Amino acid sequence: MGECMKARRAMVHSQIETSGVNDTALLSLFSVVPREIFVPEDRRFACYRDVPVDLGGGRVLMPASMCARLLNAAAPERGDVALNLACGTGYDAAILSGLVETVIAQDENPDFSDAAGQIWEDLGCCNIVSVQGGLRSGAPKHAPFSLIFVGGGAVPQVPEIWKKQLSIGGRLVAVEHKTPQHPLGEAVLYRKIAENICSRDVLFEAALPDLPEMHSVPAFVLT
Repeated sequence: MGECMKARRAMVHSQIETSGVNDTALLSLFSVVPREIFVPEDRRFACYRDVPVDLGGGRVLMPASMCARLLNAAAPERGDVALNLACGTGYDAAILSGLVETVIAQDENPDFSDAAGQIWEDLGCCNIVSVQGGLRSGAPKHAPFSLIFVGGGAVPQVPEIWKKQLSIGGRLVAVEHKTPQHPLGEAVLYRKIAENICSRDVLFEAALPDLPEMHSVPAFVLT
């Protein structure tokens, strides 16, 4: 058995299962999707540690246990049309592709999109649609979505425009980091109850660097 395969199985048993995730479909996907091919070559073994992995450009690949817990809470269904915002190099979308009907994977960075597209093709992930565009506005042309998964980092607060792109009954999972000076944020689940009404549940505390594209843009001041 290869070293990466051993590390992957250890990750599932010691990090994901022990975090309370016992969905067999999720565990199977985390066991077979090769996490190491989604990160820079010098971080291929580090990617199996339970910490964020630096992808460059201020982006990270969230720990597998965090990704699994978010997906477990979102409860993906085979008929879901999912939006993966800040998909980065494509790991989260590859996991999602085995759980839902279609994944719209969006990123602003063309280098990430190109790298992810090649990996998905190599893995045979034929239900992922790559979209380039600003993360702040979501993907309104492809909405509504029954599931939205926000990867790549924490956001100060989930924007209303993302919630508007959920279908009724749709779920959105993300890590909110409202106070950048504090090391811990909150993993949250939003569920759309009715038009313009979403419930919000805190799932667990989560330490994740901020998603750089969602930083506030300073106002221009004349002097």
